[in-house]
Amino acid sequence: MGDHVYRRCTFALIPFQHHAIVLDIWKINPEEDGDECAWMLKVFDFSRHPEDVQAILPESPRVILSSPQKKRKDGLRVYESPAQHWQKVIYGAPIQRHLFSSSGTCTAAKSDAPGLIRARVQFLLEHAADEIVDASHEGSPTALLPEYAWFYANSECVAVWCKTGTWATMQAVSWLTWTALGQIKSAATIAGVAAATQVAVPAAGLWGWLGYTAQASLLTVQPALAPAIAAYGAVTVAVPAVWWHRARNQWQSITVRLNEAFWKAAMDDPDLFADGITLWSE
Repeated sequence: MGDHVYRRCTFALIPFQHHAIVLDIWKINPEEDGDECAWMLKVFDFSRHPEDVQAILPESPRVILSSPQKKRKDGLRVYESPAQHWQKVIYGAPIQRHLFSSSGTCTAAKSDAPGLIRARVQFLLEHAADEIVDASHEGSPTALLPEYAWFYANSECVAVWCKTGTWATMQAVSWLTWTALGQIKSAATIAGVAAATQVAVPAAGLWGWLGYTAQASLLTVQPALAPAIAAYGAVTVAVPAVWWHRARNQWQSITVRLNEAFWKAAMDDPDLFADGITLWSE
């Protein structure tokens, strides 16, 4: 209990991962051994489609949405799903594993104890819709749990916060990093091609007047291309960097407000919180 799991999905032919936290696991047919399909998981997740599990898990005919969650509007869900569709995210992974693994499948971060993970899940289920006054929203009341957003608030963000107390997504970090690196390579390639491309120009002096030509680089003949190439590189590299900076600020802000609210709720009823931690850690 408390494992962070993911499954591979596609939307409009774009692959992505959907993440969840395992609340329980059981075998449908205890008398059968070695049947992977017989195992079921009860998972907790965050989705843009809170009332429709099939919208995100269309190939899972046995998915069952838990009835108490049907009318939730905050994007949180608790449901049952076959274990074979999910894979476990590895925490405390060595750097060598990062080099050969997809983003979102492993992290060097350490996982908290199962009891604390389950306590965070329960806290979100009970308080996600609570309104708070956030300075980043000009003092207007806003929900404790942000609305679903691909960069700032997705299923992985919720799962990582439940596991570590930090709101972040490894998939978005990887995408922004590789996009920026790809644009740097693209801009450098364009500049290199422009510098290497040779064009014919009239030869200097009498030879040019007689119709002879010489070879010169495209950048030499068209110097106005240099600032255009520089502007292209600045824009294409800077945009992912700006997104990354903005996302990091958003993640830090959400981390602080969730942790403050979580520990305040724990202090309001310390005995119940301690009992829950003990029970869920067993």
